Amino acid sequence: MRGRRDEIDRALALLGTSVAERLLVQGWVGRDLSDGSIAAVMRTVATVTRTGDNGVVVAVEIIRTSFNWPPRWPVDVAARIGVGYEPALNLMPLLTLPPRAILVHDQAAGGAAGFPVSLAGPGDVRPAAEQIVTWVQQRAAGLVSRFADAAAIDAELERQISAKPARAEPARSDGGPKQRPAGIPDRLALLAAMGRHEQTRTLLAAYQAAADDQSTEDRAGPADRRFVRQLTRWLERGGPQAPPVEETLGALASPPPDRWPRGQILATARASTRVQKEARQATRAQSKGKGLEQLKALVVTEYGARGIELPSIEAAWYAEMLQIEQRPFGRVRSALKGLRMSAAVAREGIRMIRGRVPADPDWLRPPERASYPICTGRTHFVPVELDASALSWMGRVQAHAPRRLGPWTLIDAWLTRDDPTGQLVVHIGEQRVGTVRADDSSRFDHAMTAAALFDEDPAVPARLTSAHSPDSTAVLELSIPRAAQARERPAN
Repeated sequence: MRGRRDEIDRALALLGTSVAERLLVQGWVGRDLSDGSIAAVMRTVATVTRTGDNGVVVAVEIIRTSFNWPPRWPVDVAARIGVGYEPALNLMPLLTLPPRAILVHDQAAGGAAGFPVSLAGPGDVRPAAEQIVTWVQQRAAGLVSRFADAAAIDAELERQISAKPARAEPARSDGGPKQRPAGIPDRLALLAAMGRHEQTRTLLAAYQAAADDQSTEDRAGPADRRFVRQLTRWLERGGPQAPPVEETLGALASPPPDRWPRGQILATARASTRVQKEARQATRAQSKGKGLEQLKALVVTEYGARGIELPSIEAAWYAEMLQIEQRPFGRVRSALKGLRMSAAVAREGIRMIRGRVPADPDWLRPPERASYPICTGRTHFVPVELDASALSWMGRVQAHAPRRLGPWTLIDAWLTRDDPTGQLVVHIGEQRVGTVRADDSSRFDHAMTAAALFDEDPAVPARLTSAHSPDSTAVLELSIPRAAQARERPAN
């Protein structure tokens, strides 16, 4: 299975390279416009563009359109062609938009669906590349003549947006249907990049009003609000010229999704399970007669000796299970408690997937400025050193936060740097609650730097666990950014 997946990956990479090389002599350039999202990395095979003196871009995107498990041939791809505007493309990531080389697809060439090609095996790659290049050459000249400048792109984009039926929203109090604008952010980026700032402000105000005119359950989401804030900020600064899009993406880039071979993932998982089993057996063999704190120290020592750094809450959990096992029928009691915990986690997980968990109350949400999202795997955490003055606030959070998963209360924290000390400060809602240890704070350096480009603070998923004993405190942990996890992953 590993071989088939690698064979397909190599064939797709060769297809993209072959198309780019054949078009290079005609002034086309291969572009890496991936924003690091899983969808972009998995779907995009290649992007090639040719930019005219007036900034109009003719772009070709080759995307993968079929995915099978286990990986097998045939694999379907599609080439789509259209036009964009280089200054708008440069501006998009600064406005929190995914970079789009194509603003208007060539409808006569299949539109967004494009020109389909099926690869039955590696031998089909070069013929497929020739097909795509011939198709591009036939379509490109017509696009250049139809879209001589950015104004022509805007006119067509406006026509297409107006022709789309707006998405119906819940009825207004007066009984009429509400309509929310769709497809407008790309046009706003285009108008801004063209220097039509007054027209941009007018359209942005209308977009914001329509987005705000929602029921409480369907109001504008964080992505909408970030876009509006960033475009407003850019206009207030006088519309500075954006750097090349690749430069911005390089500053913001997070690592691609995990591409470990499946066999290596399974082998690593089996090895981890074996080591954890050894650690549990070692702690159990030494647990007799020890108190809870002694058991916790024993757990930390035995797991640490095997290269496993347990969060304090997990160490406390294992210690509690060991203590239960020392009682009559202890093994049975411990197993039942574990089963109850697993069942509770499963129930809450299903509720979250189905969207049945209430939204956090306003007082618990990060402020509007704390809008820079950190991509995390939510499997690795670092502890927060809580301020003594924040303990009552944490009690309120523990009591009223609606999102629960087993023993954890799930919340969104946000981060700032303390100016004099450079210490990483953690907040929940409007309240400062603690700091991150110096040896852990470097894991968030990339996110702090990227957030500064947007004049924002990072928001990060966190979990809170209640105290295990009267003389202990709640434990707050932050999810580690995926970029930091990738850097710390051991070489294989």
